[in-house]
Order: sequence, then structure tokens, then C-alpha cells
Amino acid sequence: GDNTFFILLSIYFPSVTGIMAGSNRSGDLQNPAKSIPKGTLWAWITTTSVYLTVPILIGMAATRSALMTEEDVFNIVYIQIFTAEIAWPWKILVQVGIIMSSTGAGLQALAGAPRLLEAIAKDNVIPILRPFSRITFCTLLTGLICFG
Repeated sequence: GDNTFFILLSIYFPSVTGIMAGSNRSGDLQNPAKSIPKGTLWAWITTTSVYLTVPILIGMAATRSALMTEEDVFNIVYIQIFTAEIAWPWKILVQVGIIMSSTGAGLQALAGAPRLLEAIAKDNVIPILRPFSRITFCTLLTGLICFG
């Protein structure tokens, strides 16, 4: 099929952003040295389990012919994805979930980026970023980048 890099990236991207969102919030932890490795490992295990389980469940719910042809799985007439067809209790939940997941990933990035920039500036890792050692400037810069 037409599996380009960007299609595959769009499938894997949400799992990586979720793990990074947890790392970006590390400043709120009581014991970051212990919690970050543990949380990252559990996030990776959970993500991998979901990514391995979903294809098995879809394989159990669909016929072989439906999985082998795009026209049966992605019904062109109704423009609905296969998981929405088998969703319980309402099909709309899958579509709402996709929208909420994408919105949440974007908001996590907006919330985490200024904190990460502030930490890099405070640690003087990149000296030119030293003026951004206050969260106010980091938030303004992130906002300018987003709206620019």
C-alpha cells in the first residue's frame, strides 16, 4: 500500500508524546530521580502492550477479507474507520476520543515546552538561553512560536 513515513509517524506519534508529557512534568515530583525512570518504564510497557493488543483484538473482530481490502475496512461510502464500526456503546466515542487525544497532546506540549526551556536556561546548558530562566519569558516565547 501507500505507507509513507508520515502515515507511520502519525500512528506512533501519540505514544511518544504521552511519555514525553510525563517527563516534562517532572518538576512537580517529590523524588524525580526515582519517579522519572520508573514512570517512563511503565509508560513504555503500557504503550507497547496497547500497541500489541489492539491489532489482535481487531483481528478477532474482523473477517479476514475485511482486513485484506481497504474498501471493506475503511468503508468509502460511510467514511468511517473500522474501530468506530465496532465501538461500544456508541461509534462516535472513537471519533471524539481521537479528537480529544490530539488536542490533549497539543496542550501537553504547550504546557511542557516552557518548563523544559526554563530548566535548560537555569542549568545554563546553552548559555544563549540564559534570559529564559524565568517561566514568564519561556511561556511568551512558546506562545510566539505557536502563533508565529
